[in-house]
Amino acid sequence: MTHIEYTLTVEKTIYEHLDANTKAVHLDKGETLTLNRNEFIDLLDGEDIIRYVSAGQGMTATVTFSKENFANEVTYTEVTISTGVAKLGKRKSK
Repeated sequence: MTHIEYTLTVEKTIYEHLDANTKAVHLDKGETLTLNRNEFIDLLDGEDIIRYVSAGQGMTATVTFSKENFANEVTYTEVTISTGVAKLGKRKSK
């Protein structure tokens, strides 16, 4: 099994939106955000990514971002996981 994740650097500030009049900085320029493969492909296709975050007091805010929020160069980490069976080499009992 192979897992890949992408690390993007913010170029344009990403805000949390609680309502039409309330927003707060979620990620500022220079900070990083990690995306899984599917989210990264959606971003490449020009789609906006929407995440829901806790805004305190039991409220939820939305965070929306697109590829315009990030630097063009993206780093990625790819990890391959293998599983198998090993034996201890015990002798059979008589």
